[in-house]
Amino acid sequence: MNTARIMRVACVAVAIALVNGHAQAAFINGRESFLGVIKDTVTWEQWMPNAISQNNGLTIDTLAGGTADYTTKNLTIGPGQVLRVPVTILEANYNTGGAVYVLLTSNSDRNFQSSFFDDAYLGIGSTSRSINTNKGGYPSGYGATILSSPQPINQTYIWEIDRHTNNSATFTVRDLNENVLGSYTDNDLNLGFGFTFPEQLHISLYTQSAKALFSYVEIRVPESGLLALFFSATVVAARQRRFRS
Repeated sequence: MNTARIMRVACVAVAIALVNGHAQAAFINGRESFLGVIKDTVTWEQWMPNAISQNNGLTIDTLAGGTADYTTKNLTIGPGQVLRVPVTILEANYNTGGAVYVLLTSNSDRNFQSSFFDDAYLGIGSTSRSINTNKGGYPSGYGATILSSPQPINQTYIWEIDRHTNNSATFTVRDLNENVLGSYTDNDLNLGFGFTFPEQLHISLYTQSAKALFSYVEIRVPESGLLALFFSATVVAARQRRFRS
């Protein structure tokens, strides 16, 4: 095994360890699979918990109206990390604003309001007209088109958010064969807002007048970002050793 290969393997191992160490018990190798029927309310908090159920996947049902979301309490996604969530829209009442979202949010309002009341958020959403990006902070926000039609009912797409920096990200929609159906890169997320997006953002799964299944939540680290994580972890470990000694 050559030196470059050894470094890549070491970086992958460190990246997985970092994700696992930060993600608490629900995430295994960077993935929350929502196994079983008992929700993990240590890792996640709920807005409108009666609308949220788990059975080897997470279902949020607000078809009768209103909103609900499931948001990580402490786990966050930062620059150099990628969030992937397979989303199946089971039903949507588009006459009352039906929509499904996967967001990265400051979680400033915790579970006192839905994620769109937080002071910073970005993500992907499917509405009656399109699949689009979303960015903003209450009470304002807007986005760009990824696909010019809504996600078909009962079809699963993989929604992916790749954070390059706190101010830039690529939003991608894939089919289950990993074919790219649409993608949009925003290199100036802060444009039009009087704030800067935080480096660390919480994961939020959200529906509005819709019923959707979120199969799992996965955090990935692109190979280009592994080396930085490796050296960062090395510095942290060294500091911890000095502190203990």
